[in-house]
Amino acid sequence: METMRKLLPPAGAVFAACLALLLAGAPLAHAAGPLDLQVEREGALLKVTATIVAEAPAELCYAVIADFDHLAEFIPDLKSSRIVSGPGQPLRLRQVGEARGGFSRYAIDVTLALTVDPPREITFMRVEGNLETMEGRWQVRGNARRCTIDYRADLQPTFWLPPILGPMIMRQQVEAQLEGLKVEIDRKATDQLKKVLVDGSTKLSDMAFDARKRKIINADSGEDGYELVANWTFLLALDRLDEFLAVLNDFNEENSVNGVYLQKSGPWPPYSFVPELIWEYN
Repeated sequence: METMRKLLPPAGAVFAACLALLLAGAPLAHAAGPLDLQVEREGALLKVTATIVAEAPAELCYAVIADFDHLAEFIPDLKSSRIVSGPGQPLRLRQVGEARGGFSRYAIDVTLALTVDPPREITFMRVEGNLETMEGRWQVRGNARRCTIDYRADLQPTFWLPPILGPMIMRQQVEAQLEGLKVEIDRKATDQLKKVLVDGSTKLSDMAFDARKRKIINADSGEDGYELVANWTFLLALDRLDEFLAVLNDFNEENSVNGVYLQKSGPWPPYSFVPELIWEYN
């Protein structure tokens, strides 16, 4: 009985809320959307157009594209990527990689002049390297919940590519690299959302006598466009209930544009906070 008393909340406490955290839109592990890609030959030029839709904030999508010194960490076949211009000088980006076609590999080493207009546009133009032409732009459109990324580029290598296979090789290369970009956007969007969840649950847990993370039984929240991605229960003193709900409402106002919503249910009996009983039979 003494152990049981230590586990109980102070007099006047009540299990006040079973809190469900809901995420609007796509599941947590699938932030990035479809890829639309076209590669066409126009004379000696290969003209690339692509569009990516991502369930992620537009500023985050731009930040991933503009992470110039780390692009090689998540873009396939890109061996290195680094800013080679000094502070205060026009931006210059050198990238070294390769393109693959069947059993052939084509080394690419190009330095680009960059013009950045955060968080919406990056334009680039070849100034050195073994591409005769490489110029185009990235454009990012959207809001705090979804972004559309448009990529346009004109490419002309100095090395020979088979006339028929050239567009196919370039399409495979660009598709693999854009898929790598999508995966990184997905990862960053997931990490950002997890931080929001941790921050929100920490603020609420600090106000509770106890808090437990619960297993999700059904991810369908029953709300239009929402999916259940986390579930907590909080043991609250009655005199803190209004303060708790105020913090919850503030969280919803701050994060609704990100597609995150906290939904309260209860009060419920404190099943989650009762010690497990172990029966022994002789």
